[in-house]
Amino acid sequence: MKDQYKPKPFTQEIANQTHKKMSEPLDDKRTLCNVIKQAFRCVQTDSYNLRAAQELMLEALWMGKRMHSKLYVESQHEFKMEMVENHDEYIIDWDNMDGRNVSQGNWD
Repeated sequence: MKDQYKPKPFTQEIANQTHKKMSEPLDDKRTLCNVIKQAFRCVQTDSYNLRAAQELMLEALWMGKRMHSKLYVESQHEFKMEMVENHDEYIIDWDNMDGRNVSQGNWD
């Protein structure tokens, strides 16, 4: 079973380290990190390319949403695979939960 998610606080030290990484060279792939680096560079004080930054941020958001969707589908699949098999007293029809997604937490 997966460990419970515990968010890590975004500290000033992490911000400083991340800021340094923003000036590192881009690789040849169109990754979320590269798109965010490009957008970050477009909004520096000596740059006036706001429209390009907005377009890059939209692309980054779209990429993030696609990643979230993919991870969500995979977690749903893992959840269904963990169901107890061959124990009638524990069988629950997870697909018929009034439209609720029980993997998203407590609905009480």
